[in-house]
Amino acid sequence: MPTPNTKNNKTSHISQTLSPKNFLGFTLVELIVVITILVILWTIAFLNLGGFQSSARDSSRVENLSNLKKWLDMFQIKTGSYPVPENMVSVTASGITIGYQWFAKELTERTIGLSVGGTRDPLDTSIYTTYSVNADRTKMELMNFLEDGSMLLSLNAFVPNASADIWSDYSKRYPTVQGDTLGILLASGTLQPIQESGTGVDVVKTNSGYVAVFGKNSNLSGTGNILSVVSSMWAKSCNDLLLKDGSKRNKDGLYYINPTMSSLGSGSFQTYCDMTTDGGGWTMINSNLLGNTDNQNTILNYTTNLKWGLNIDVNMQNANGCVNSIGTTIFIADIVPWKQIRADYRFYGGISCWGIFGNKYHSINPDDNVITFSSVVDIIRNEQKMRSATRDTFYGITAQCDNVTDTNFWHTNNWTGERSATVILRKENLNLPAGLHTDVWCVAPGSGWKYENIFVK
Repeated sequence: MPTPNTKNNKTSHISQTLSPKNFLGFTLVELIVVITILVILWTIAFLNLGGFQSSARDSSRVENLSNLKKWLDMFQIKTGSYPVPENMVSVTASGITIGYQWFAKELTERTIGLSVGGTRDPLDTSIYTTYSVNADRTKMELMNFLEDGSMLLSLNAFVPNASADIWSDYSKRYPTVQGDTLGILLASGTLQPIQESGTGVDVVKTNSGYVAVFGKNSNLSGTGNILSVVSSMWAKSCNDLLLKDGSKRNKDGLYYINPTMSSLGSGSFQTYCDMTTDGGGWTMINSNLLGNTDNQNTILNYTTNLKWGLNIDVNMQNANGCVNSIGTTIFIADIVPWKQIRADYRFYGGISCWGIFGNKYHSINPDDNVITFSSVVDIIRNEQKMRSATRDTFYGITAQCDNVTDTNFWHTNNWTGERSATVILRKENLNLPAGLHTDVWCVAPGSGWKYENIFVK
């Protein structure tokens, strides 16, 4: 048998293995699949990197807001007011200035001692933090725009219906604020801060659309009819509101006021404002404005009238002839500045001895801090049976203790039905709490009195 040619066999095997016919490689389809996967992975990595970068910039923006607020607050504590925004535009209400708005730039930074550049945006250094103050510069609000809406769950911001992709378009960003709730004004649609236009805004008269940013999910959009509430947010009382917005004169109704000038959620509330009577500006007392009470042998029943104000019915305990002194002092919460108090009084039953309209007949403490009614100086109107069963006009005596004289309107010898009047009294010490006081003695069963429609101004 012939011997196999081993060398030739090996050569033949290698030739067959390396033949182009047997070397397969990657097909076009396989290459396309691989490239597609690589593109997807690269896109995911790029987006994640972009997200990390935007989140990092947003963290810097929030930190810059907090830092700027801290330095501004320190400046306010030292000087008594916040600095005026540089190149400011005015926010007005019917022509009356209620605040100012601008960017917090280098001059503001140097004024408060902050390092220059701390208020610039980390992405676009031509953009600065928006800075707003009220007219007397006792309150301020700051605002930056965020890129990433996912941070808004823990921040004071509201979310426009747009995705963030172009920095120059504010409508695709997310405003976030710190400080007081003044209402930073932005143009509707574009969300461009008003200072970029270089002109101020009258929030009552404007026919253009604006957004007032107060905080998280708290903003107002509209023209003057809606934005007029912004002026209320800066008003401590109905009279303060009327002074700032004269268009509300003779327009009675529910308005927002902010007596403590604190945050929108906790500081602002609606109350009824009498903008007509005696020059207008009367703030109705509701549960938000009721202070402490001091009662001696009385029970107070509170009801709410149709104007959301409080009516107070004073019922007497231990009405046992002339044995027990009975009285009550109802203070107004010491958060609304006022000089006058107006109330509708209703008296019923039969009482021999009494002190009314600021007269502390029994000197029951605490002092109501109201000057006793004077027919020469003070106002009484709408009198019904305030002298006797046949005479309405009040005699002018605010303290009485007898059974027979015709001046004792509250005694059963003169009348057993309801007597009533509207009275305006004056606060004595403007720096101390004050309210309404009535005290009685020698009381017939079933007697009492009411305060209704209580206003201060």
